[in-house]
Amino acid sequence: MALVLVVAMCVVAGTVAGDESRSPLQFDRNGRFRILQLTDLHFGEAPDKAWGPLQDVMSMQNMVALIEMERPDLVVLSGDQVTGNNINGNATAYHGQIVRVLERHGVKWALVFGNHDDAPLEGHVVGERFPTTTRAELMRFDRTFRGSYSQFGPSSVRGVSNYLLPIADSKGATRAVLYMLDSGGGSLDIAVDYSQVDWFESASRRQGLQAAPGLLFLHVPLPIVRRVWNEERWRCEGFKDDGIDVIRDDRGARSLISAIFRLQSIRGVIYGHDHGNDMCCRVKQTDFCFGRHSGYGGYGNWTRGGRVIQLSLSDDPRTGWTGSTWIRMENGTTTGERQLPGQYALQHDNRADVSA
Repeated sequence: MALVLVVAMCVVAGTVAGDESRSPLQFDRNGRFRILQLTDLHFGEAPDKAWGPLQDVMSMQNMVALIEMERPDLVVLSGDQVTGNNINGNATAYHGQIVRVLERHGVKWALVFGNHDDAPLEGHVVGERFPTTTRAELMRFDRTFRGSYSQFGPSSVRGVSNYLLPIADSKGATRAVLYMLDSGGGSLDIAVDYSQVDWFESASRRQGLQAAPGLLFLHVPLPIVRRVWNEERWRCEGFKDDGIDVIRDDRGARSLISAIFRLQSIRGVIYGHDHGNDMCCRVKQTDFCFGRHSGYGGYGNWTRGGRVIQLSLSDDPRTGWTGSTWIRMENGTTTGERQLPGQYALQHDNRADVSA
C-alpha cells in the first residue's frame, strides 16, 4: 500500500513558474547552506517489466529519506537522472517523477546531465533518427517547475548544463558559487572542450565572483582522479569498490584541471558515475569527491545514499566560507565526514605535486 501511495503522489502535476518566481540562493540566518547531491538515480529502466517501476519507487523512497534527514537548502542532481537508452521517447515523464518528489518537499534543485540522460534508445545507431528525449528538452521541462534552479548554458559553450549559481549572504553579497559543468555522454562525447574551460575561467574571474570560492559539479570524474588513485592513493579517503571511469583525457580536460588549480576558486569538485565509489582525494587546494549512488536503477547493490556538503560563512572575508562534507546513507548512518580545504590549503600543502 505504501509503495502504491508513493507512486500515486508522484504523478500529480507539478507547479510551473518562470524565472521571475525564483528567489536568489542565500545562506540561512545562521550563516549555513546545505547541499544534498543525488547522483545516478537512473529512473526509467525496464519500464515494461515489474522490477523497473518498482526500483523507481525505491529510489523515490531513498530521496525522501535523505531529504527528511538532511533538510537541504538545495539538491544537486548530478547526472544520469534517467536511463534514456531504455526509454522510448518520454524521458520527461520519468524526470517528472524525480522533481515532483523534490517539489512536494519544498526543496530547490539544480541539475547537470550525465551520459545516460539522453543516450540513444538501445538497438538504434547513433546518428539515426530515434525516439529519444534530448538534453535541451529535458532542461526545458525541468525549468517549468518552480523549485528548479537549473539553467541553459550559453549556446556557444559545448553541452547544455553549463551554468553557475551564486549564493548570497543576508546583505546580498555573493559569498559562494556553484559551477555546473556538462561532462557529456549520450548525444555528446564524454569530454570537456575549450569552450567550457573558457567559460569557467571567465565566470571565475567575473567581477563580484572572483573572491567567492566555489564548488564544481559534473557527472563523470576528471582524469586526475584516476591518476591520483593509481599513483598517490594516500591522498584519498572513503569507499572505493569500483573502477574509476573518467572523461576523455585530452587537452580540454587537462586545461580545465590546470584552470582549477591556477584560479584557486574551487574547493571541491563533486561527481558521480562510478556507482561503487564515494571517496574524496585532496590535491593542492581542492577535494575531488565522488557522490554516493542514490538510485536503485543502474548497476550495483551497494547501500544507497547521498553526499552532503555544508557551507558555513566565515568571519574572515578572505576565507569566504568553511565547508564540510559527509555521506548520508539511506539507513540513517553517516560516513566519511571531512573538512573541505580552506583558503591557505595550497600554501600549506608541501606534498608532491600532481600535474594536470
